[in-house]
Amino acid sequence: MLVYYFYATNNYYIVGNYSGIAYLTGMLMLLFLPKILRFIFILKTNRRYYQ
Repeated sequence: MLVYYFYATNNYYIVGNYSGIAYLTGMLMLLFLPKILRFIFILKTNRRYYQ
């Protein structure tokens, strides 16, 4: 029983850690998404001017 409890807590810690990393990356993507979209828009407009 104790081994199962330890395994469950260890597994939960790993899953929680991965979900936290995914949450942080998602927040960073949401923060940087407008800048990336603006950068792509500027690149497209510059390409249109070059042609």
